[in-house]
Amino acid sequence: MGIRLKGKAAAVVLVVALGAIGYRGATLGESDDPQLRRAIQGELLNRLGGRIGEDLSGITVDDINSETLGRLLGRANLAEIEVHSMKAAHPILSWASEEEVVVLVEFSLPEAERDKEYWLFDHSAASGWRYRRPANAISYYLSVI
Repeated sequence: MGIRLKGKAAAVVLVVALGAIGYRGATLGESDDPQLRRAIQGELLNRLGGRIGEDLSGITVDDINSETLGRLLGRANLAEIEVHSMKAAHPILSWASEEEVVVLVEFSLPEAERDKEYWLFDHSAASGWRYRRPANAISYYLSVI
């Protein structure tokens, strides 16, 4: 047993569904916010620092030579942190002064493959954009709050 709609009721449901899908599509997309880009770069820099820390923890004094230092400096090249794209999913229903946004970030770190991740950021007038936690594709496409 299921719901069966006919005639005008089916047309209304179809129009509402298409409108919701269209509106969701309008709230997704490439972001050109320079403050959000800086927050993303800061998070990537933090991640890069963690990788370098892992490398340093495995090095003894006897291991230090020009090759080891060259490899570490290569991994620490901040100019090679690249944000290829950042697509923000703004909430459908948001009237608050603090906004949560799920961002699909495509990036590259030095000596690493290009990667794509979903991250949750929030924004307030007082603090700007702040990284909160990893997110997922479901929260990106169905962000409603």
